[in-house]
Amino acid sequence: MNNIFKRVELKDGIYFNSIIEKKFKTNRISINIITKLDEKTVSKNSIIPFILEKGYKGYDSFKEFSIMLDNMYGTSFSSDVRKIGDYQILNLSISAIDDEYCLEKDSLLKSITDIILNIMLIPNFTNGEFKKDILDLEKTNLIQLIESELNDKRTFCINKLEEHMYKEKPSSINKYGKIEDIKKLTEKDITDQYKKLLKSSRIEVFFTGCGESSICENIIKDRISKLERIEKNFDLEINLLKSNENITENQDVFDVNQCKMAIGFSTDISPDNHRIYALKLGVTLYGGMPFSKLFKHVRERLSLCYYCSSRMDKINGGILVDCGVEKNNIEKTKKEILNQLEVMKLGDFTEDDLNNAKLAIINGYKSFSDSLSMIELWNISQLFSKTSNTPEEECNYINNVEKKDVVEAMKTLRLNSIYTILS
Repeated sequence: MNNIFKRVELKDGIYFNSIIEKKFKTNRISINIITKLDEKTVSKNSIIPFILEKGYKGYDSFKEFSIMLDNMYGTSFSSDVRKIGDYQILNLSISAIDDEYCLEKDSLLKSITDIILNIMLIPNFTNGEFKKDILDLEKTNLIQLIESELNDKRTFCINKLEEHMYKEKPSSINKYGKIEDIKKLTEKDITDQYKKLLKSSRIEVFFTGCGESSICENIIKDRISKLERIEKNFDLEINLLKSNENITENQDVFDVNQCKMAIGFSTDISPDNHRIYALKLGVTLYGGMPFSKLFKHVRERLSLCYYCSSRMDKINGGILVDCGVEKNNIEKTKKEILNQLEVMKLGDFTEDDLNNAKLAIINGYKSFSDSLSMIELWNISQLFSKTSNTPEEECNYINNVEKKDVVEAMKTLRLNSIYTILS
């Protein structure tokens, strides 16, 4: 990722980040409104980007707005809701070809910068509030989105584990909120919360692409300067999961053909600690690739489950294992998953295994340069980790990890929670 990175603070808690990557012919601008997850506001927040996406003052319908974008060389706009650590991120993004490839003399980059700012700052209100018909539509869409997660039992199982595992942390909260809360939302609720977010949230603006980022920066700086802000601490905090002396086990019964089980562990290694690379390698060797311990022994050798994998939630200090299993094999599978962790702590893996894990991680890092959205995602992750590494730098860190480092990192894992879906 041979790009040029620049970061400036435009106003209290509002930052402009530019990543110039000349191999692309397009530019992407995104606005990320970052706020602490809270049961009282999560549902209000989650619907806001989807409402804003429908256009801004001067466009009476989403159709008019879409036609306008189509006529700008197929400019695309999207919205999203993310969760990183204890924070909810409301994302607005717009992408278009660079001015160099446009036939007109007018700057397309200037136009798309104005559009995304208009969407954020001058939404299409009626009598000073969001429109009821758009709110009702997005409430339906958001409820369907949550229901789709409920119907995907693997996703549901992981979400429920996180709910129990992180019960003392905001990260236990679903990023979309709850269906019953969404149903109660009114135009006033959403409008008041929208105004509050603009005043009090951390805002990260990203420009990624091949164009002149200064055009985008100057426009945003001018318009953001007029935004009213409340003085507060906008720092992003790292709040690791605490070790749990009392292991929690929870289960639910559903009409399913295949049971699901998720197991959560805690670690005291924070994302800005250099040992995180040894831990990442350890989790990959444990269950993050086809030649991992969980795949080779739990799934293949013992045939205890249909799938079994591990992943790391480095911002929260959590490691999660999930599997699909027959009901009569649940206890055997649980025992063997925990056994393979002990095997890892004893260093029972070869240098070839370690090198294969390094190669798998490095190949994954290299993929972050494949698209503008992935480059942006990498840099957002660095913000939350309180690091400023490039993928190339992290590849070097991974390559320098030794076997003893991995063993010591895996020894920090402590069993925290288990959640099971029974048939």
